[in-house]
Amino acid sequence: MQDFAQFHQNLLGIDPDKTPANFRLSPIHQRLYDEAQKGRHGGLLPHQGSLENWDHFLATFIVAYSQTNQGQVFFAVSASTHKWAINQVNAVARHIFATRKKTPKPTLVRLYQGFQALSMGSNVLRIAEPPRWVVYGFHEKDVLPPWMRGKLAVAATKPKPDVVSDEKRAV
Repeated sequence: MQDFAQFHQNLLGIDPDKTPANFRLSPIHQRLYDEAQKGRHGGLLPHQGSLENWDHFLATFIVAYSQTNQGQVFFAVSASTHKWAINQVNAVARHIFATRKKTPKPTLVRLYQGFQALSMGSNVLRIAEPPRWVVYGFHEKDVLPPWMRGKLAVAATKPKPDVVSDEKRAV
């Protein structure tokens, strides 16, 4: 079974003094990696939240990229986040290759091949279930193909605080 947290640290950096904060392993990453260990293919974001979430994206990307040594991986992203997600993949790639300036060429070639094995797309309703796939950028109420339902984690939503009316505040 894949240890996604270890893969994350090996790919993006273990040393907290050298690894930028946004690439360090976070509790959000760990929760998504734990869900991936249970066979989840990504997570759905709460209906009211923004779809552009760096921590959620990075963890989902790591789950997808970690599978590229087995072949093509379909990285499904919502249409509304597609352009943003491409920019984030580019940022991750820049970080990975910038930290490996003295790495032997065969290792760099393997890393590059991993990026080539990712297929990013948003038209999930028109395709059959791929052998390897990960999902990013969908809300829990979005229309998804039947093969995705039940295979995605649902992000925990924070309970709304009690609203105190002006009448109760005055008392």
